[in-house]
Amino acid sequence: MDVNLRYLIGVVAVVGVIVLVLRNPQEDAVRWTKQTFETLVSGRSSVQARIAWERLSAVGVDVGATYTKLPNAREQAQYRQAFLRELASGFRRSGARAESFVNWRIMEQSDEAIVVAADFPAKQKTLLLTVSDGKPRQVTGIRWQE
Repeated sequence: MDVNLRYLIGVVAVVGVIVLVLRNPQEDAVRWTKQTFETLVSGRSSVQARIAWERLSAVGVDVGATYTKLPNAREQAQYRQAFLRELASGFRRSGARAESFVNWRIMEQSDEAIVVAADFPAKQKTLLLTVSDGKPRQVTGIRWQE
């Protein structure tokens, strides 16, 4: 193997290790939450695993309480689908799109949860998403702040 090629491979490997070591966990939480939100507002069912259904509170509604009272897995699955469909529809009706939310950042952080905020300039509101700070990471709250 050519000496220059080995040197280049070595440099790329070192840079890769540095990036992994210096990766900011808060940036990861913000990135994960933004991706999850984009999937939520598009109404895709693939987002279901990223939601803590049993604990979810969404815009003042204790979704988790309703969800846990459902009698079987079939009805829970239907509830999840209906919730996602209505959430996406509500955002569309309000004129909001995922791109409408800017300035994604950590608003609060504790040992159990991270609150990620995003501004919605058109309505002069801030969206707050509460995310469990564990493995797996899951959304436990969705709310607005004036």
